[in-house]
Amino acid sequence: MDINPSLVIHYFKTKEELTLALIEYILEKYSLMFQYAETDTYAEIKNTLHKMINDLFSQKWNRLFDDGLFYSCYALTFRERKVKAMYKDLTDMLRSKLESLIELCNEHKITNIAEPSVTTDLIFALVDGAYFYLSVASTAKDFEQKISIYKQQTYKLLNIEAVA
Repeated sequence: MDINPSLVIHYFKTKEELTLALIEYILEKYSLMFQYAETDTYAEIKNTLHKMINDLFSQKWNRLFDDGLFYSCYALTFRERKVKAMYKDLTDMLRSKLESLIELCNEHKITNIAEPSVTTDLIFALVDGAYFYLSVASTAKDFEQKISIYKQQTYKLLNIEAVA
């Protein structure tokens, strides 16, 4: 990082403080990826849904942080209540955004999802499992093929056509 270690110690008195700040930073970066403008027209709403799906299954999402760093921090959710609460807040926020978007799509007849919360949970289960599985992909081609399949399955869950 090319900074003096005493500067780190000045801002973070303990390793725990430093770790929590790192996790907070990571989670904030993920949440910033999903800042979409409020929309009210059919075309804008549909475009926002496609953009969110593309963002969830994108290199941008996957390359935001090194997998080892992300999963090391994630592992702390099993040992540290505060870390678990931080991850839960992020996932709840992301799920809420997608669920609200699906409900809006239902209102505009873009989708016809009987249980938006269940569909949202399935999509995020697919996302979470996909990235863990993709972290061991042997080639970029293998990664791209698999992520394309996962994205297509998400479109099937939503019963809408994928966009090119």
